[in-house]
Amino acid sequence: MEQPRAVLIAAAAVLAAGAVPGCPATAASHDPPSCRFDVTASNLDRLTLDIAVDCAGTPVARLRALEGATTRHVTTIEDLQGRSLARDDDGWKLQDDGPRAARYRLELAAMGEAQRSHSSAMTVGGSVLAELSSWLLLPAPLPEDAVLRLTVRTAPGIGFASALAERDGALELPAASLRSSGYTVFGRFSETTLTPPATGALDPAGGLRNNAKARLRLVTLDQKLDLPAPLLVGWVDDTVGAIARFWHGFPVDRLLLVAAPQPGRSGVPYGRVIAGGGASLMVQVGEHATREALYDDWVLIHEFVHLGSPFVARSPWMTEGFATYFEPIIRYRAGRRSAASLWAEFARDMPRGKAAIETEGLAYSRRGMYWGGAILMLLIDLEMRERSAGRRGLEDCLRAILADGGNATRIVGADWMIEACDRADGNDTMRRMARRYAWSKAPVDLDDIWRRLGVVRENGGVRLDDGAPFSWLRRAIESGGPAPG
Repeated sequence: MEQPRAVLIAAAAVLAAGAVPGCPATAASHDPPSCRFDVTASNLDRLTLDIAVDCAGTPVARLRALEGATTRHVTTIEDLQGRSLARDDDGWKLQDDGPRAARYRLELAAMGEAQRSHSSAMTVGGSVLAELSSWLLLPAPLPEDAVLRLTVRTAPGIGFASALAERDGALELPAASLRSSGYTVFGRFSETTLTPPATGALDPAGGLRNNAKARLRLVTLDQKLDLPAPLLVGWVDDTVGAIARFWHGFPVDRLLLVAAPQPGRSGVPYGRVIAGGGASLMVQVGEHATREALYDDWVLIHEFVHLGSPFVARSPWMTEGFATYFEPIIRYRAGRRSAASLWAEFARDMPRGKAAIETEGLAYSRRGMYWGGAILMLLIDLEMRERSAGRRGLEDCLRAILADGGNATRIVGADWMIEACDRADGNDTMRRMARRYAWSKAPVDLDDIWRRLGVVRENGGVRLDDGAPFSWLRRAIESGGPAPG
């Protein structure tokens, strides 16, 4: 079985709702039709949301629940005259003779206790982590360019956090992105704002893209951790610095990062990115996690790598291949591991993706999307670096795409991503490699690759041989540029 590395950006829903591969999922520049939501959170002990929705001027006929659990926790729903709305399949029908407005009450804490799911809603102590789509009903039908505008008020002692952008005093979200929208948090939680280092990145015109305005909002849910809060914040801050150095700038303008304590656990069990409506990232942290366990962990860096590249629809071998390949390299460059341990991991784990490449082709196999994808990224990186005498590699084409706005808030097709990468590199390396190993099947001799790179397996680990013919390529991958010496 693959390692439980995970990212979920619900691309299929966004594409079905009208997003176009290669185009940012943002509202149009004119004033589009909109619906307004006034949200009030009350009752700290049993969090409840009272929500009024008004689509004045937009002829909606019903309110849809995008998740089945939502309907079970809406306790009242009525029009402005106090008349209850009738159930209608997965939602409620608005009164034909009334305004396009309604109000409803949702028992959020109860939903979080029943669901206990990081992919829907989860109550953690006095806080609730919930995807926006789990508590916001979608007016329907809506034009493709419609916008949802939210005003959130909270009773004393109740906090609120989201990744949504603010405009004219309200939070804003394209209606087409609601199904794939990110995390929200209500209730008691601690919060720290981090400013990623402004390392900058070269844009396609050769100028420096300043990253000074990027902001990261770190929210820790209301559950006990053995770690002192400053150590958790320091780990996140150090990881942000490592990822900013890799991408030559922090990959998104704003990020909500939710640390979800896991009772009785240790380490970092799981992480998940959602990029609709603004990037948000949830990372589970074990109650008994130590500082050493955090700095030895790969999950948070893996998820951060996802933030710097477009989500490639229907091609998990590419999306996960990037993150699986570059995560160990970034940890090496950050001083969190040795070069020998980096190559030992590749030599140990890449064979797990070999069968998918050789018997199916990556595009037709989900079992090989992590380490099979990583094998393909290694092959592409090696050829790019060999052609350029070590000066350029796969990461450089990804940085060029990022500098042109291609981060995780963008959804593209595999052909778009391949063409953009090859254009940035000036060759057709990714196209040829993808045709051979993703859309068809071909043998891969990993043992020969390790021999030429000077990765010698012995005593349960590896020894690095700098006399091997391509050891200079190995060192170029480690450093990210021409091999030292």
